[in-house]
Amino acid sequence: MPVMAHTVTTEDIPVTLEYPARIRSYQRVEVRAKVQGTLNKMLYTEGEYVKEGTVLFEIDPLKYEAAVKMARAQLEMAQAQLQQASREW
Repeated sequence: MPVMAHTVTTEDIPVTLEYPARIRSYQRVEVRAKVQGTLNKMLYTEGEYVKEGTVLFEIDPLKYEAAVKMARAQLEMAQAQLQQASREW
């Protein structure tokens, strides 16, 4: 009776699966700024992973710089009024 012999070898075979479907995330996330202002740049790409603390937007700083200057001026004015009141007392 004839005998057949086969040599068994191991090899990696890529597995690819294709399905006719659309995948949608079960989570939906809205990204909102905590402050108001004019948006200069969006520093992330929609759909990419971001870590906590990552800067996502660049907002025009002019409004906030003006507010800081105004607060400093009010502080200096209040200090001058205090000095005058102390002298008059």
